[in-house]
Amino acid sequence: MFSFVWKRYECLKKKVVPSLEEDPDFKIRRSLYYASNPEDTSMLKEEYANLKSRYFPVDYYTKKEIEEHFSFSKAGALVTGNDTGINPYKHAHLLIKRQIKKVDY
Repeated sequence: MFSFVWKRYECLKKKVVPSLEEDPDFKIRRSLYYASNPEDTSMLKEEYANLKSRYFPVDYYTKKEIEEHFSFSKAGALVTGNDTGINPYKHAHLLIKRQIKKVDY
């Protein structure tokens, strides 16, 4: 599963983004997904085990670890790595612009 996601990421980074007139604000970042209430930590731990078993880069942060790294407190959280983000509005318009140039009216 991870190799499939990584291939999609590499395709976006190496083929799609460079083919556009400008960068759609493509970024690689870490993400934090925290439990809104203490009862949700069991679901996060289950998701952590699921992601880890498929070799995704993920860490589980306890309340203490969250407080050490962030300016707030939650019962538990997942920290994932190698997430990507783009400006979807800008990206869509750049793709449309590219396609219009390909069409000969």
